[in-house]
Amino acid sequence: MPNLTDGAVIAAIQIAGNRAVSIEAIVAKIQTKAGDKINTAAIKRDMVSVRSLGFEDVRVEEKNGTSGKIIMFFVREKPPKPTQ
Repeated sequence: MPNLTDGAVIAAIQIAGNRAVSIEAIVAKIQTKAGDKINTAAIKRDMVSVRSLGFEDVRVEEKNGTSGKIIMFFVREKPPKPTQ
């Protein structure tokens, strides 16, 4: 888990790395929203929820935005199973 600035205002939530799973499906699993204050425990729960969509890995990074912090969710999908 990265070091997050607990209490800082979130300007945006962004998703990267998805291919088969839509951004809308991922965002629906994330309870943390823009305008919220960063809460590391809540973001950890969001990571578990996002992983439940079938991702092999979920990472979170915090970046500085113009009006607050940007929370980036980096996802890696499980490789497709070979078809027979």
